[in-house]
Amino acid sequence: MRILLIIHRLLQGGGTETHVMNLANQLRRRGHQVGIFTSGGLWAKKARELGIKVHQQKFTSKQLSQVILRNNYSVIHAHDTRSLRLIEHTEIPSKTHAFLTIHGMYIDGPLIRRCLNKTSRVIVVSPALQTYVAHVGVSSSKVTLIKNGISMTDFKGTTNKRLRARYRIPDNVKVIGYAGRFTLQKRLLGKRVVKILEGISRSRRDVWVLVAGRGSQLSVKNSVRCRVLGHVDDMQTFYNSCDIVIGSGRTAIEALACGVPTIAVGTKGYIGPVLRSTWLKAVKCNFGDHVLNRMKWTNEKLRNDTHNLLHRSNRVNSELKIIYRRVRLQYSDITKVKEVEQMYSNWLRPRPVYRRGSQFPR
Repeated sequence: MRILLIIHRLLQGGGTETHVMNLANQLRRRGHQVGIFTSGGLWAKKARELGIKVHQQKFTSKQLSQVILRNNYSVIHAHDTRSLRLIEHTEIPSKTHAFLTIHGMYIDGPLIRRCLNKTSRVIVVSPALQTYVAHVGVSSSKVTLIKNGISMTDFKGTTNKRLRARYRIPDNVKVIGYAGRFTLQKRLLGKRVVKILEGISRSRRDVWVLVAGRGSQLSVKNSVRCRVLGHVDDMQTFYNSCDIVIGSGRTAIEALACGVPTIAVGTKGYIGPVLRSTWLKAVKCNFGDHVLNRMKWTNEKLRNDTHNLLHRSNRVNSELKIIYRRVRLQYSDITKVKEVEQMYSNWLRPRPVYRRGSQFPR
C-alpha cells in the first residue's frame, strides 16, 4: 500500500508525534511505501533517516492534493486538528481512502462531523474517546478503537544508572520522575506536580526528582535534589533511572512497560497508582489523558500515593508484575500496527462482483 500520514508539525516528544513516527516506521518495515505530509519540525530529519518520505510543504489543501496525485497514495491518514481541516477542504481522489485518528478531546466535534463524508473510518485511541465522538454525533458504525502502541523493544526494564551518574545522584536514594510536555494546555499541571515533588524532596534527603519534557526548562528550575532535563530523546534511560514515574497517556504506558511503578495523572484526571484496582479506569481514559468531566484531586493525595509507592508492600509488588505483563500484552506497537494495516486493507480490497445466476461472488 501507498500510505500518507498527515500531521501539522513533527515536534519532538509529543504523544501524537511519537505515534505518527512509530506508525510510519512500522508500516515501512512491513513493506508499505509510507510518506508523512507536514509543515516541518525537528523530527522531520529523523523521519527521513528512518527511510520515510517526508513531504515538507505549506500545509494547504492545494499542496496536499498535489502530493496525493503525484505519489498515487491509496491511503491518507490525518492525526491532528490542522490535518482534519485539510481533509475537510481537500478534494480526495475516488481511489484514495481517508482515515482520521482522534488522539484527544481537544479536536472539535463539529470539525470531526464535517470530515465524515470524506472519511472511510474514524479511529479512537481510548474507550473515553469512543464516548466523546459518539457525543459529538459520530455513528458507532464509523468508529474503530485501536489503542496507542509502544515499542516493546525500545521500552523494557534494564539496570541503567547513566542519568544518576550524570546528575550526581547518589545510588542509595529514591528517584521520582515526572515526564510531560510543558505546553500551553499542560504547563499548569506540570508546574503543580513538580512543586509537590520538590516539597517531598526537601523534606526527605533520600528522595531526588527528575523532570523531563519539552518546555520543562522554561517553566521550572533546578533546585535542591530536583533536576530539570528538558526534552529527553532516550526515555527508556529516563524511566529506568526512576523508582517511580508520574505522567499520563504514552508516558504512563512506556514507564509501565519498563516495569517502573507509575502514578497516572493528566490535565483533567487523576488515576493514582496503576494497580489492579485502577487498571480498567486507567485504560478507559488513556491513563489520565482522556476524561469527559474534570476530576478534582488534592496535593495531599499525590503526596500520599507517592509515599505509599516508595514504601510498597509485597502485595503491591505482586500487582505491579501483573500490570507489567498486561501492558506488554495489550499495548505492543506491532499488534496495533497490524490492526491499522488490516483496517486499511479492508477498505482497499476490491468488492466481490456478483453475476446474475451466480450463487457466489467471483
